[in-house]
Amino acid sequence: MSSYIIAGSSDKVDTAECENMANLIRQYYPEISFKIVLKDLTQWEQYADEICRIYGFKQKSNPIIYTMDGCLIGDRNAFISLAESRFGFSDPKLRQGPITPDVNKKIAKQELDLKLKLQRNKKTLVEKIEQQMLIIYSNNIVQPTDGVFKQSFKSGVKEKLKTWYDSLNNLIRTDVKRNLSTDSIYSSSFRNGMKVIPYQRKKFRKAQCPIVERLAGALMFHGRNTGKKVKAVAIIRHAFEIVHLLTGKNPLAVLSLAVQRGGAREDFTKVGTGGVAKQQAVDVAPIRRVNEAVHNLAKGVRESVFKKMKTIAEALADELIAASNEDGQKSYTIKKRDELEKVAKTNR
Repeated sequence: MSSYIIAGSSDKVDTAECENMANLIRQYYPEISFKIVLKDLTQWEQYADEICRIYGFKQKSNPIIYTMDGCLIGDRNAFISLAESRFGFSDPKLRQGPITPDVNKKIAKQELDLKLKLQRNKKTLVEKIEQQMLIIYSNNIVQPTDGVFKQSFKSGVKEKLKTWYDSLNNLIRTDVKRNLSTDSIYSSSFRNGMKVIPYQRKKFRKAQCPIVERLAGALMFHGRNTGKKVKAVAIIRHAFEIVHLLTGKNPLAVLSLAVQRGGAREDFTKVGTGGVAKQQAVDVAPIRRVNEAVHNLAKGVRESVFKKMKTIAEALADELIAASNEDGQKSYTIKKRDELEKVAKTNR
């Protein structure tokens, strides 16, 4: 996931063009984030000097585009070249349309006025903290004392917090409506609190790993994606939002159903030794069904977006919906399950 910052003065046409290009890229690539910083012309020089001093940029332009990691992209032309080479969008000046330089200048000025108005009306960090503390006090979770940051916990606070968490967890479980089949025992969707567990250290311990975390681990393939768990979690989050918009269901319910229906119920193995070995159909263990379903979900998503304009979040959402509906025409997971069961059926 890439993050870019576009900073420029409000009356600059190039700044408005870069902002419009960023909005266009964000529509097609939701996993890429942009932060727009608009400054008045009287404040721009001081702000640009401060940015160049902090990040060590030797080139100062208006606008100035750089990444969250501190890598300088350059001015308007450099950003448009990046958008053209990486995302396939052409230069706005080469397109025919109603957005002229004067219109871009008006858009930039109007957006600056709107952002300044929102900034004035927005609550400060202190006001947000005070509001949250009032909520906590009103629910008798924390008893205020002489200092703002000195709280003395009442008796039974731990039990109240646990009751709140259990009620929320039960609400989610009710919304998911998972059927308690054999393999659902090995596809845990919930756990109490954050835990860091070496799931491969002990036999069957990975059954305690939440299914969302297992899907994130399966997406971290191949070599260049190893260890990029934040990126995998962001992909899953975007995919869950798409699933909710398309189906109106809880994405966890769709994922749980896709995993339960994506695992093969029958497989085959070789029985015998040497040249007399033959294939024999066998039942599949519940934990192996979950393993195969998660593996095929991630593999099918990777193959469907290879050298395609489709984002991986959109592909994951489509795969989850198709697998939960057992659509063998659209789902890679269901297709592989049917192929495996078909071969196993011939070896009974």
